[in-house]
Amino acid sequence: MFRPVLFSATAALIAVGVSVPVPVAPAPARAPAPYWKSQASQRKLERLAVAIHDYLSTHDDQLPRNITDKDGRPLLSWRVALLPHLDLDFLYAQFKLDESWDGPNNKKLAAFMPDVFRDPTQDRGTADTYYQAVIGSGALFDPNAKVDFANIDDGLSQTLLLVEAGPPVAWSKPTDIPFDPDGKPPALKGPYTDAVHVAVADGLTFRMKVKPAPDDLRAFITRAGGEVLDLKNLRADPAKPITDEDKKALASKRDWAKDVLREAAGNAADRFKVEEALRKFGALPQPNPAAIKTCEELDEAMKDIQKRRWADSSEYYRLIEVLEKKDPKAAEQIRKARLERAEKGEADRK
Repeated sequence: MFRPVLFSATAALIAVGVSVPVPVAPAPARAPAPYWKSQASQRKLERLAVAIHDYLSTHDDQLPRNITDKDGRPLLSWRVALLPHLDLDFLYAQFKLDESWDGPNNKKLAAFMPDVFRDPTQDRGTADTYYQAVIGSGALFDPNAKVDFANIDDGLSQTLLLVEAGPPVAWSKPTDIPFDPDGKPPALKGPYTDAVHVAVADGLTFRMKVKPAPDDLRAFITRAGGEVLDLKNLRADPAKPITDEDKKALASKRDWAKDVLREAAGNAADRFKVEEALRKFGALPQPNPAAIKTCEELDEAMKDIQKRRWADSSEYYRLIEVLEKKDPKAAEQIRKARLERAEKGEADRK
């Protein structure tokens, strides 16, 4: 197979978004994550999660694994295997897949770590990554099993995919965070003191507590443990404004939120007035499915109906919680009437 010449291709590496190494500065001291860094970390994890989903669709629904030799000895990280799904085919083509990560050819390529593997706290010249998998028996990345999303018995939304934790490792090295299902769950210590950023198998990302309850963390790591897990127990507090820039951004968002809420309140009041006026003439007007002649037109009408249905339902639940605190009896009467209407509708359908 044709393989481009290695370092005459530096310009091409830059063109596909791979940083050319610069002198490495000392790693910054661990500190709380400012809002923008927390968001940037989660965006990178989200991009990696999307790439893994893409990998699954083209590799018989199997998660990316470390590249090994014929005897099963790990040579290169799953991160290298993921490169074509990050639009980094050119960098992937430079690797010798039958050579170890620190072999004469591949060792040179370690310096060209893609930015998606670089935490916002890290210097652009670093070749180490915090973005790792948790590897072990029962985990999503299980070296002893062929794992795909179909056999995640605990559900995609309840299973850990990737974590931003250290110590950082050479990105092309087949090394990640070990997991022993019979021992203590790993201590996930990332670059921040107030949170560990994680990606869930369904692509969701969030800020996790630095020291979650061991049983909750173990349940999150295992893919088929059968545990009942509430992700709320794992979530860290939102990133607090630290710098003057963060505080200015928060003040600006608050002003914007006030303007939006003012407009939303006005729109809601106007809608209520119109509905009140229309009710004088009977029921509020609704689309008539019987008058729609084609499936395509009915599909379009249903999109609008469903959108309004879910918006109204969401607003009902928001306001009923407020009413329960102010007038529990009135809230109970409304809940009872809503339940009776639902039961009548179910009976009519039968």
